[in-house]
Amino acid sequence: MAGEAYEKRLVEDALALHLRTMGAVLIEGPRRCGKTTTARRFSRSVLRVDDPRTMEDPAFWAELAPERLLTGAAPRLIDEWEHIPTIWDDVRSEVDRRSDPGQFILTGSAEPVNPGRIFHSGTGRFARMRMRPMTLFESGESTGVVSLRGLFEGRFEACADMNAGSGLTREALAYAACRGGWSASVVKAGEAALSTTRRIVRKALREAAARAAKHPPAEEALRGLLRVVVLHAGTTDPVTKLHRELADERVSLRCFRAVLGALRDTFVTEDLDAWTAPLRSAARLPTTPERSFCDPSFVSVGLGLAPEKLLHDRTAFGKVFRALCLRDLRVCADLLEGGLAHWRDRVGRASLVVTAWDGRYGLVAVSPGGGRAEERNAGMLRAMAAKINVERRGAPSFLMVLTADGCGARRREDGVWVVPVGCFGP
Repeated sequence: MAGEAYEKRLVEDALALHLRTMGAVLIEGPRRCGKTTTARRFSRSVLRVDDPRTMEDPAFWAELAPERLLTGAAPRLIDEWEHIPTIWDDVRSEVDRRSDPGQFILTGSAEPVNPGRIFHSGTGRFARMRMRPMTLFESGESTGVVSLRGLFEGRFEACADMNAGSGLTREALAYAACRGGWSASVVKAGEAALSTTRRIVRKALREAAARAAKHPPAEEALRGLLRVVVLHAGTTDPVTKLHRELADERVSLRCFRAVLGALRDTFVTEDLDAWTAPLRSAARLPTTPERSFCDPSFVSVGLGLAPEKLLHDRTAFGKVFRALCLRDLRVCADLLEGGLAHWRDRVGRASLVVTAWDGRYGLVAVSPGGGRAEERNAGMLRAMAAKINVERRGAPSFLMVLTADGCGARRREDGVWVVPVGCFGP
């Protein structure tokens, strides 16, 4: 993606559909992921709630004359609505009054601080969407020849060309992961892009801390907090363990919990729920969610690693690569009205489970390397698939090892797909 030209985002088709069928659409996601830019393309009038030039006291204005906020050509964009949470019920009432679809688009970078001021869930009036930083396919760094939709539909010949390489070297992948999918970074290059990303990550951390505590921890303490959370990403470790490892008297356990909650409420972190499927045995599956990040740049910044150093740290590269795969898998699964979960068995084997809206599912292993790692992960996927009671749940639609290496996607003799992330797309 070069220059300042707008590139179509994967959520646009779903947004257009919601506007044809629902009175209002809520787009949620972390700051700087592109919500406002995309929403503006579908709106005919705009109100920026967090822009001081728009109004001096938006909360007072909303309570005094909410209709002034809602007046404008439809669809009307209300940007960062969470700053005046009472507008939610006002929009809901106006949708009921007009009885037409496509009236409002609301964008939000956080859950409202005081949700108690909202009296209606919005069910039947609002469609909710999650927007995340760009995938590699959106930023033009993945060919997308392996389609998640195609894998679910069994279109193997169409979705993977043995001769279609990813074109994404390991060095380019490390750079793309550290830069992240932030709109303001993707349009830049080199150190300018990386510096922009670091500012975005640190600002997000400061904003979460300010939301969590009246007297938030100092910048140095926040960086230590981020590092600990990054080191435990992809685990189900309790908060108390993370706080003990932080070992910073400036951050109490109560403050630590509050900052973690604020990171979740501002969509920086996302819980990766555990998958519960009927197994052939009576073994109970772990049900604790994993903590993960919306973008791999939080992991690289938390570890203090630039692309060059990341390439020489196998463990860190694995963490950053997994965060990148989670982001791209989530975005692509959302397009199928599905989701992403983790599955751990009792002997420690773990895979990701991608689901579609109709209950179909696929098992995915994330592997930064090839060779023996590929064999190990393919064997793990086959072993875990064999545990599933297919009479009750059905067989998985596909098994896939998503890897950092390789010049093209291929299907192994055992049926497992090996797909470089630079070939993966929606």
